[in-house]
Amino acid sequence: MKYTKLAVLAAFSVTALMGLGAVSASATTFEAGGSAKNEAIAITASLQPGTTLVMSNTPGWFANKCTASHMQGATTSPFTGPTVSTHLTTLTIAECTAPVTVHKPGTLEVVWSNGTSGTVFAEGTQLTVTISGTTIFCAPGKTHFGTLTGVASGHATLDVNAVVNCGFLLPSLKVEAKYIVTSPTGLGVTS
Repeated sequence: MKYTKLAVLAAFSVTALMGLGAVSASATTFEAGGSAKNEAIAITASLQPGTTLVMSNTPGWFANKCTASHMQGATTSPFTGPTVSTHLTTLTIAECTAPVTVHKPGTLEVVWSNGTSGTVFAEGTQLTVTISGTTIFCAPGKTHFGTLTGVASGHATLDVNAVVNCGFLLPSLKVEAKYIVTSPTGLGVTS
């Protein structure tokens, strides 16, 4: 009787672990026009008209506000995996209250979260930001960047809500913005 209980418990444990493995191994794939794409997708996004990109210290006391920003890049292989990457070839941040210089656009990585949406991480971006008269160079590592809200048709949105480590003078830079994906239409992610 004792061995039977142990065998049942062991079988249950193996089954539970296999189920957990299946959940954690879910893949992410970009969609365009409602169809999954196993190929490079060129992506273009701009700051939503009438909105502002805000860079501030985390309490929000000092801010640099920008009314123009544009990013462009393409997904890179592998096109399906735990994350899917978009190598940015262009990142501009302009019409700001103080100078912002982008040295390297970096890479955006997306992880499917639900429906056609995903969590976005940024890595490799390097920029110089001026806040309250102080110029700071930021080259953070992989950072939670925001959320891509995908759509089957129309324009997806990228809501940026990031806290970036910029070193000693500005330990954390908060970045908030809303981008509209202008191309392709119907951009989303699927599992």
